[in-house]
Amino acid sequence: MTAQPRMVSSESDLHELEMIVNGLQRKRCWKVAFSYADQLTLHMGNRVPYKSPKMAGREEGEWILGALGTEWTLSSGLELITSSTELPEIAIERIRQIENLSVRSLQIRYPGLALTVSFDGGYELFIGDAFDEADPDLPTWELFTPGHMILRVGPGNSWRYTSSDRFEES
Repeated sequence: MTAQPRMVSSESDLHELEMIVNGLQRKRCWKVAFSYADQLTLHMGNRVPYKSPKMAGREEGEWILGALGTEWTLSSGLELITSSTELPEIAIERIRQIENLSVRSLQIRYPGLALTVSFDGGYELFIGDAFDEADPDLPTWELFTPGHMILRVGPGNSWRYTSSDRFEES
């Protein structure tokens, strides 16, 4: 797909981006974790073995959603379950409530390209706009997709969809 950043300048520009993200619908979230620098990651869909020999015997999601230096919240109805402002050891226990639940719907908001993921049971994960002090070159969120592709959204209203193999080399 495209390696050049794509800009979203109106809601009508969201169509292609939504087509990629909507592949997550009905996928089960089977693992929630924090990766490097306490970045939230959700592993969804089929379990696939890691490519790296160092990770032999371990599995990752066919889809991996990550919040990068970005505010996020998990809520159920009007109740806030947890957020990026909590200590990681507390947040991880609370956010694990969405493990084994399936994605019901996804919505990308314009402007800012914030993402809302709705799960079974009425849970909603909101991945919002980047912190003011965040690295201006860092995406707000990213999604590894089947076929070794990565969708990187942000900073701002930009996104790119490219080979994750190529991303890992850079």
